[in-house]
Amino acid sequence: MKIRYFAYIFALSTLFSLPAQAETTLDSAQKLVENYYSAINAHNYKTAFDFWQKDDKGKNINGQNLKKFSHGFDKTKNVSVQILNIEPIDAGMGHVYTTVNVQITATDKKGKVKNFGGYYNLIALNNTFAATDWKIMTAKLSEY
Repeated sequence: MKIRYFAYIFALSTLFSLPAQAETTLDSAQKLVENYYSAINAHNYKTAFDFWQKDDKGKNINGQNLKKFSHGFDKTKNVSVQILNIEPIDAGMGHVYTTVNVQITATDKKGKVKNFGGYYNLIALNNTFAATDWKIMTAKLSEY
């Protein structure tokens, strides 16, 4: 009797359990920045642009649409990113945030190499049942 009762309770709990909550991790934040630069390196600017948080007009924080964003890479041959560190995740008002500090090496089509340092501020929805979807909220890069 006890075994049947336990099996019944287990079956009900499995049937009505909620999906596992998505985990927002620093690894997934790092992966977003790496994927962003992989897309730029492949000259797939639509994919790269899709990593940005957009306003209701489809523009990123810099006021760029896809065409203007893509134009910014016209002279870029290739680019690489090195993740320096990732700040701990901070939560607030239904979102989570982190900052990814980077070093960028970009080569233009004439072979000139430029180095940049800076960071990406990322945002993701908190408490979702879907895969975590980090977006680039803001960025600051400076040539050195």
